[in-house]
Amino acid sequence: MTEQAGKPQRYKWILITGILFLCVFKTMIVLAQHIEAEEPASHSAVIPDSADAWIIDMLTQMKTVSRIDSERIVRVENVDFEGLLMKRYKLVGEGFIVFPDSGWVYLISASSHDQPYVGDITLAMDHTGTFFLNRGHVCGGIIHFVFSGKPEEDTAANFFRLYVSDTDEAPWQAYELIKTQM
Repeated sequence: MTEQAGKPQRYKWILITGILFLCVFKTMIVLAQHIEAEEPASHSAVIPDSADAWIIDMLTQMKTVSRIDSERIVRVENVDFEGLLMKRYKLVGEGFIVFPDSGWVYLISASSHDQPYVGDITLAMDHTGTFFLNRGHVCGGIIHFVFSGKPEEDTAANFFRLYVSDTDEAPWQAYELIKTQM
């Protein structure tokens, strides 16, 4: 009789142990995606020649863009964060931002998670053909550009002047300025 009474208790402990193991395993997988080695991947694995080659390749492709692809439009999201109005654009890989004044920006990003030798880079070209670069962290192909403050006119020029990446507040820089520094 005591052997029969012990079986439900044993099954209960096996079930609890199994659930606990699954929870710990899932937590380890999630944490492993965000735990960096001694140096972040975006800095340790980047090979400048590979990053430069990617930039040149993407700029060459971007120069061929002559019209907006309506299926890849990135829409602004207005967020009220504790009484502060914040505007945010969520870029997934590539897309277009269209402004009320008919100006537009075409963006392409690379992630250090997907392309460790290239690193985190987002390139942009505005409707005038001017190029910009942002080195904010791109995670899983996604980067957010945010602005919070006094509302200003939505234009391409203001986008590059006011918006920064949300994870590390990296600003936009005109590509010509970056090219001379590489």
